[in-house]
Amino acid sequence: MGCLKQVTVEPVLFLFMTSLMMQVPVTQLLLLKKVCLSHHDESMCQELIEHPQLENQVQSEASHWILKLNLAMNIPGAIMSTILGAASDKVGRRTVIAIPLIGACLASVNFVINAFYMDLPIRYLLISSLSLGFCGGIGTCYVALASYITDITDSSNRTKRFGLLESMMFLGGTTGLFLAGSIAQRIGISAVYGCCFLLNLTAIGYVASILPESLSTKQRLSSKLEDAMAKRRGWMSGLGFSVWENMKKTFMVCFMERDNKKRKWLLLLQVIAMLHMLALSGDMELTVLYTKHTPLSWSPFTIAIYMALRNITRAVVLLIAMPLLFHIKNLRTQNNDFNLTIVGLVSNMVGYIMIAMAKTTLVMMLVPLVSSLAGIAGAVLGSLKSKLVEPDEMGAMFAFTSLIETMCHLCGSILFNNLYPVTLEYMPGFSFLIMAVLIFIILCIVMYFKWDYEDTILFSKVMTNGEQSDNLLACVNSDEEVEMNDMNPIEAQDYAVTEPT
Repeated sequence: MGCLKQVTVEPVLFLFMTSLMMQVPVTQLLLLKKVCLSHHDESMCQELIEHPQLENQVQSEASHWILKLNLAMNIPGAIMSTILGAASDKVGRRTVIAIPLIGACLASVNFVINAFYMDLPIRYLLISSLSLGFCGGIGTCYVALASYITDITDSSNRTKRFGLLESMMFLGGTTGLFLAGSIAQRIGISAVYGCCFLLNLTAIGYVASILPESLSTKQRLSSKLEDAMAKRRGWMSGLGFSVWENMKKTFMVCFMERDNKKRKWLLLLQVIAMLHMLALSGDMELTVLYTKHTPLSWSPFTIAIYMALRNITRAVVLLIAMPLLFHIKNLRTQNNDFNLTIVGLVSNMVGYIMIAMAKTTLVMMLVPLVSSLAGIAGAVLGSLKSKLVEPDEMGAMFAFTSLIETMCHLCGSILFNNLYPVTLEYMPGFSFLIMAVLIFIILCIVMYFKWDYEDTILFSKVMTNGEQSDNLLACVNSDEEVEMNDMNPIEAQDYAVTEPT
């Protein structure tokens, strides 16, 4: 019962990710079928694997349509995330959480129509992408959810809660992929999108009727004062004023002067987020196409099994292994957080290399086990970012992260959807090697971050009621503190006695 009382936004992310991951592989399969039917008859499309040249042409055109759908979703999504993320610091988290869910419902309705009427032009699928984009999409949803977790936790418990939140992405993804594979095979693609609509509608009901607001009335008072000032200029000018302030706060949050090296570290974390999203976008865009291509030639059900296994192994690590690590006293330090991040990145990098070299189903099915630790890095780095800004900047900071991730997703989509057709003839897995290189660059940055952190942060423990604690925010404030940090405990005690406080 104690664990259930701690549940807040986790069900929202679980339902949203279940819906999203049900749509991703099914939409790619829908595109492949629509592209094929636009050039060939039904019998030819069913035997496409026997015609390698035609298969490559269909895959190339489908890849370019995936790019167009991502453009339609990510460009407005990037704009909306800058507005809605910072707005959540003022108007509250619940409202901003609900908006992307509404957009997902509208997108599902349009997908149902397009899946039911296969002769509709492919461009009609853009309506779903635009609905998701103008309502903020997954980026804005995660911004509000991460800000909510930050509101209700202290820094000592935040990394574990971020790990639990991150696990909902993988657990929801696993559930979504299993449901998508079984429903699509037994009932049809239209039923998958109908189920997505019901899941998002359930999430909206949970937010509206059960989830409490995390920001107090006092925290939102400044928003009311700003609104009152803006309304004096008229309703439209007041709206414009609010939008401008939210965007300005989002763009400035990572570039403001901060104590010690906080701004530098915050910018490093944003660079890591950019590179990670570049790699992740390629993974999301190409996995279905790559596994459908020879020599693997997987069925939709096999694809769903693979993606579900990859997600569930990462969810188990975050739900079980990571909390157990935090119960071990010796591992509850910032230094070991960095070590766990490095292990997670290595796990992810090796997984991409295995995919690039895989020629058999057995090798591919080992990838989920090898890359199971990849989710740890995202949880730890997200927690680090929340400790480097003020409480009233959380939404703006996560919104800035969402903005650059959305733009990098767009760039990654352009890169990999153009690279994949070019390299398809001589090495279909070449794009996954590029993803491994991106993860290696992140690994180098994290190792530098770890070295810079250890060189700057006070290693002397803060003694509170006989317990030791590390805090990322306990930065070096003077050369005198650095000198004390290098002393042994006896010397430091003597120094504290002889020097006036």
